[in-house]
Amino acid sequence: MSREAIFEASLGFFLTPIKRFLDDRTVTEIMVNGFNDVYIERRGKLEHTDAQFVSEDALLTAVHNVAQYVGR
Repeated sequence: MSREAIFEASLGFFLTPIKRFLDDRTVTEIMVNGFNDVYIERRGKLEHTDAQFVSEDALLTAVHNVAQYVGR
């Protein structure tokens, strides 16, 4: 398994709480305001979701992994 494939797999794991929105072509934006406060935009309308990360630390870990993935 390549380094990139491993990184993508770990990133997918950390983003599990919002994966269904990432895979949904009708969702145009995902807004994570806190570990238990996630909104999406679908068809121009905001929707509060039931998605949540396990904890603030889990959200921060996901954010750090995304930043590392894009080279920040």
